[in-house]
Amino acid sequence: MIYHICQKSRWEDGKARGAYEADSLEAEGFMHASTITQVVGVANAVFTGQTDLVFLVIDEAKLDSELKYETASNGQDYPHLYGTLNPDAVVKEIDYAAGTKGVFVLPEL
Repeated sequence: MIYHICQKSRWEDGKARGAYEADSLEAEGFMHASTITQVVGVANAVFTGQTDLVFLVIDEAKLDSELKYETASNGQDYPHLYGTLNPDAVVKEIDYAAGTKGVFVLPEL
């Protein structure tokens, strides 16, 4: 499984259209995702102060677009989706908000 955090309204729009895409797909050519060990760190680095988020659990085997693991500047390999996310690859979606003191934790999966 891989994980992606995004604005809930944007995800709902993508589901309705049959394909979700993050801003990074146009800007960088891929969408960012994380492994289970990376996702909380990403949430706290990127989504601090944001609300109306959803935590997507994605089955890699169900993806229609190409997935590549690529090394980031911190030396970790992150999953990058080179295309849109087909909603049927998402096996679980969880409303996601920071906990006490604005810190994100791993939701119950």
